[in-house]
Amino acid sequence: MSPLAATTLLLLTACGPATVTDSVSSSSDGGDGGTADGFDDTDGTDGTDGTGGADGTDDCTEPGQVASTDTTAALERWAGAAPPEATLTLTVERPACVRFVAQGHPSWLTPTLSDDASSLSISIDPDASIESGIHTGFVTVRDADDPAVLVEIEVTVRAWASPAGGGDPKVLVVGIDGLDGEELSRIDAPNLDRLKPGGPWTLAAHTQLEAATYSGPGWTSILTGVDADKHNISSNGGYEARDTSWPSFSWRARSASGLRTAASIQWGPIYEIYEDDANDVTASGSMTEVGDQMAGLLRSGLYDVHFVHLDDVDGAGHATGFSADSTTYTAAVAQADAIVGQLIDAVLGRPEIASEDWLIVVTSDHGGEGNSHGCQTADCQTIPLFVAGTTVPPGELPAGEASHLDVHPTVIDFLGIALDGLDLDGVSWLSHELDCSDGLDDDGDGRIDCDDADCADTEACWTCPQDDLGGAVGVDLWTGQADAGGFIEGSCGGAGFEVPLRWTAPAAGWYSFDTTGIYDDTVLYVLEGDCAGAELACNDNIAGVRSAVAVELDAGQPVVAVVDAANAGEAIDVTLGVYPFDLTCPHGDLGTATGAFSGTIPMTDTAWLGGSCPPAVGGAQHTWTAPDTATYTFSTAGSSFDTVLYVTTGCNGDDAGLACNDDSGGLQSAATLALTAGDTVVVTIGAFDARFGTGAYTLTISD
Repeated sequence: MSPLAATTLLLLTACGPATVTDSVSSSSDGGDGGTADGFDDTDGTDGTDGTGGADGTDDCTEPGQVASTDTTAALERWAGAAPPEATLTLTVERPACVRFVAQGHPSWLTPTLSDDASSLSISIDPDASIESGIHTGFVTVRDADDPAVLVEIEVTVRAWASPAGGGDPKVLVVGIDGLDGEELSRIDAPNLDRLKPGGPWTLAAHTQLEAATYSGPGWTSILTGVDADKHNISSNGGYEARDTSWPSFSWRARSASGLRTAASIQWGPIYEIYEDDANDVTASGSMTEVGDQMAGLLRSGLYDVHFVHLDDVDGAGHATGFSADSTTYTAAVAQADAIVGQLIDAVLGRPEIASEDWLIVVTSDHGGEGNSHGCQTADCQTIPLFVAGTTVPPGELPAGEASHLDVHPTVIDFLGIALDGLDLDGVSWLSHELDCSDGLDDDGDGRIDCDDADCADTEACWTCPQDDLGGAVGVDLWTGQADAGGFIEGSCGGAGFEVPLRWTAPAAGWYSFDTTGIYDDTVLYVLEGDCAGAELACNDNIAGVRSAVAVELDAGQPVVAVVDAANAGEAIDVTLGVYPFDLTCPHGDLGTATGAFSGTIPMTDTAWLGGSCPPAVGGAQHTWTAPDTATYTFSTAGSSFDTVLYVTTGCNGDDAGLACNDDSGGLQSAATLALTAGDTVVVTIGAFDARFGTGAYTLTISD
């Protein structure tokens, strides 16, 4: 069939009147080549009239010749996205007398030739109306003075259009087990890339955060839209314990909307997570088999909501490492990516695709570290998320702002199921501000960037510091909860949510900051000046799970004290105390006497002593020397406050701790220690739960 005949057939069957789009190259004789009619050369004459040569003579007797090693091109067009473009290299074997001409068939194919005809770009008219589906067209290149086609490129156009009146909503969710987002950034995945112009995407979404990164809690969170503390699955197995108050998106679609659902799953336990009546049809098998089965279910046009699970990427990670450096892992990713392409084309090949409105979502349950997963760090918690559709605002999402918890709310929102009152942990990306710093109303709700509630927990709209404590000192200066953020971290830890608090030194000296009033696992660090300032001190768990630091400051010097949660995504209760810090040690020498000693301590500073006991707040530090070789007992019985007792070899815990005790009897403390005659120790009596005021202590030493 001639190129013209092929074009005519295509236009008559698919595209209306037979029109073409032309592009021209510059003339070889120095003409500007601006049109395809042979006129308007630099000498003002027709380049085909015998006077168009550079020397004013007709020196061109043969048509130009151009060739291409490419015979096909592919374009994917998403409604609302920038027009796609493919560029091919041409070889000019003999220059044209005037110019070469490229034509697109049908007319919405727009070819562009470079001035020297060495490259051909093919795009789509942005104003053209093209129905969803797979379309075929041609681009031809010829000499403007000769009808013979020199190059013919068959162009496959995959189009995603918004159906008039909205269309019937359909969903495909693809789960690729063990697909590490960070590693995917180093692996070629052309079919996943096809989804990027269709909606929001990121290679740095996070998993569920309450449980270890096992497949059980991961897929349960993807299906239900809630974290493990709600769905109650924290490992692989025990799925009968799942809290069904949060059902799967498939169950909601089938029960609430009467839609037909289909699942094709490689890892069988997912069917144990699913409700028994969640799916109208199910399939299982190898990765190739579940891909083929789902492609068939999609092409059938019988189902509305589809979920497919691919497992070989996880298997490859366990075998040789979750890494782009592993050829086994990259090969498994490539195979999974090819199946994604197969499924996308199956959607476009559905019999009623032109009247359907599609949402395609791809994500994973976890990443990996080495040959395993389960860790609650970025290595295991960083995954990709792709959300593509004709009505979804496109763009790359900031790192860490999306989650596989978002799959469920995005799917049911697309299906028209109300999200209000469902108590989901994820968000819908159909109506969500994608970029909280671009000055645009991405989701069309009339609120821009930080004025939109969608941006409340984003780094762009995060308030730091969160509060200003002035120069106050004392216990519990600030109490509340760290339940947002996760954007800064100390050198000693703090991957969770944080509360940054500004504080200004009222006078020159040493100051201690502590979280000893709470029992949550805290990390405490102090930054100079503001939230971007240099770190002055950092501590994780000085005793138990609580933290304390001391810094020397000038009068009026501002700092930001950050109380942070130890684990990523973790919210904690926060209490911060700030006290002048007394470095005096010892406060006195008790000599070698045994018996009872008494005194008072100002509970306005912190002695940060290590060991198995809580930190001693306040503190009277006295040296004492053993008169004989014996076992001695040090007791605070009779003191007026809750004591903590330390016996160390040096001041302020600088040297080895020999003994410590908190609450040996009631709220008082006692420690027993064997000493040799002449051994000198530092005995510290501190307060545990009365961190402001004055305490009367009694210290008794006996053998």
